[in-house]
Amino acid sequence: MRSALEELFWFLTYRFTLWPVLAAAPVFAALGIAIPALCSRREAKRSIVERLRQE
Repeated sequence: MRSALEELFWFLTYRFTLWPVLAAAPVFAALGIAIPALCSRREAKRSIVERLRQE
């Protein structure tokens, strides 16, 4: 079955490629682990009282 874009643009051919998803997944997984870990480590340096006063 042809998509609406393929009907509108006769020169367009849609092909799903999996390798960009597989290439980006480890990068996003690493960022998803590293960013919260760094933020948590930074917040752990402050005392609980300082954190409560800020809010």
